[in-house]
Amino acid sequence: MKNEINNISICELMDIIFPGYWDKQLFNQMSYDDECKAVGEWCRVNNYVLYEKCNEDYFEWEAFQLATTGRYDGVVLSNLS
Repeated sequence: MKNEINNISICELMDIIFPGYWDKQLFNQMSYDDECKAVGEWCRVNNYVLYEKCNEDYFEWEAFQLATTGRYDGVVLSNLS
């Protein structure tokens, strides 16, 4: 039986955590620290790992490997470039 790792982009996740994040431009009203805390809490509750790297160091296979070896149910993908 193959173990499947779920994934979600940071953009999709922000709209789940903060409904209307993009449409209502909530990103203009929130602090970076509050956003980071919310993402971290969502990851902890849902057993996801956050994979966040700049473009030159960003490899999705590495994100899935990290999730698999860490026994996470999924990975949040965030390309900082």
